[in-house]
Amino acid sequence: MHETGHMLGLDEEYSEDSNPYRAAHYALVEEAMGGNVAKAFVSRKAGDFSGGVMGSGLEVRPYHYVTFWEALGRITEPDLSRAAWRIE
Repeated sequence: MHETGHMLGLDEEYSEDSNPYRAAHYALVEEAMGGNVAKAFVSRKAGDFSGGVMGSGLEVRPYHYVTFWEALGRITEPDLSRAAWRIE
């Protein structure tokens, strides 16, 4: 499941700060769900436990859908923007 998440555009939940791809993933989570969610779940340090599938667990969580959210926004523009779609 973890590697499939990478194929869907998700980054590690415990990456190094210097990873530019992580910054893009963090920005998507922040835009879709807010800064608190991004800080709590996407900015973990290596070794921190996470039950999320992109960390060290098996849970698929709402913030794992940000790449689908971004794609929906892109394919429905200009009629609907990303802001018109919500992850619940």
